[in-house]
Amino acid sequence: MRNAQKPAHIGLFELVDRIRDGHYVIPDFQRKFVWDPPKVRDLLRSVFLDYYVGTLLLWKGKSDNFKALSCESIQGYDASSRSEPKHIVLDGQQRLSALHYAFMAPRMNAPGRRSRYLYFIRIDRFLEEAYDDAFVYSWGDWGWGSRLLEDREEQFRTHCLPLAIIGKSTFSLEDWCSDYRRFWENEERQAGDHGEDRRSQAQGTARMAAKFADYVRDIYRAYQVTYIELDDDLAIDKVCDIFQKINSTGQALDIFDLLNALLRPKDVGLKELWREAEERLSFVGAKRMNVYVLQVMSILAQDGLCSPKYLYYLVPGQKRRVRRPDGLAVEKVHFKSREEFEERWTEAVAALETSMGRLRAQYGVVSSRFLPYPAILPAFAGALREAQKRPEAERMGAQRKISQWYWASVFTQRYSSAVESTAAGDYRDLGRWYRVDREAPRVIGEFRTPCVSWIFIRSGRAAPFTAELSISRFLRVRRTG
Repeated sequence: MRNAQKPAHIGLFELVDRIRDGHYVIPDFQRKFVWDPPKVRDLLRSVFLDYYVGTLLLWKGKSDNFKALSCESIQGYDASSRSEPKHIVLDGQQRLSALHYAFMAPRMNAPGRRSRYLYFIRIDRFLEEAYDDAFVYSWGDWGWGSRLLEDREEQFRTHCLPLAIIGKSTFSLEDWCSDYRRFWENEERQAGDHGEDRRSQAQGTARMAAKFADYVRDIYRAYQVTYIELDDDLAIDKVCDIFQKINSTGQALDIFDLLNALLRPKDVGLKELWREAEERLSFVGAKRMNVYVLQVMSILAQDGLCSPKYLYYLVPGQKRRVRRPDGLAVEKVHFKSREEFEERWTEAVAALETSMGRLRAQYGVVSSRFLPYPAILPAFAGALREAQKRPEAERMGAQRKISQWYWASVFTQRYSSAVESTAAGDYRDLGRWYRVDREAPRVIGEFRTPCVSWIFIRSGRAAPFTAELSISRFLRVRRTG
């Protein structure tokens, strides 16, 4: 297969244009588009967060190949507007079909559903880095999404970008972002007679619109999708053999495996480090404990950030672009050497070990089944580590605040989902609360809300009850119960 494979990459801007133009077709032996709406949403989130989404395998097409494999358009594609197809998709059909469905918004039901789905980015949540809440979808021709798709002013007021805008034309996204910014600049001018608060709010939103426009413009133009192109004169039997192998032997890697591979060239043996630490952290028995160590490292090094995107910046020498308070973008390296990585790894393991000891001694977690949400551990360990760094006179108060936050988080089921963005926000909120008593995290107020049903854990069993419950009252009940 000499010179038969040509690795390359393509920008998101051009990829969407090619999808719109019918550049890609699917061989008959490929399965249909089957991704459900949540999986499509997750792909969109990965793209807009600049994550790697895998490599496409394409076969450069010609008429004989298209005919031999009975190729068809991507499901839902409007063939009346298509130019000549260029590539047969051997691997990546689900990803390309998902991008087509979200960006082109064809009038077809989502796979396995009885209605059409539309996808949106909530800009305010996106800029707050609440990424689990920022990507949303609506279904049905009667749903809020269908109404919003036809009302651009309402899109601006609710800070919702319909991803169907991207599929309209090459410049549609640029035009939408410009109109969004101008809308709020005009709101700022008109707010002058209605009080300083309204003017200030509109001014802040206009700045938010400009910031989002810059970010999404960079992603749309600079994001790269890698692909491998097979020559059009490659024999069909070889092409089918390649397809069979990649669909029968592929195995997904988790973030720990990927980081282990990235750290090897830096002379860091991540799996060896984990083998040495595993016994010390075996009390909870969580399957993702090796990832939790990395998340604690990231929380302490990157001000709470611990999603997979930010774990890549733990690699020694890896540069991360950050914005200073004055708005200037600079590059920052969190770990400069193997020695520094291993030192921070040791600190994170110790922080988790300490947090487990604290949970056993003071929180009644006498076995792993008494810890409702193991995913709370990275935030708990990071917050506890920061509390230990406070001046001695402040440590007792910080410990008390951690206790209140922990019980509030458990009883509001805060760590049952969306844990990475939740952990980042809680770590920062607790840091502010350590310094300023009146800056209590939002979850504390939510926990004190009257007439809310909680789950009270006692003797290993859960039972519902309703009460006007405060943290202090709960702690009294726990001590006497």
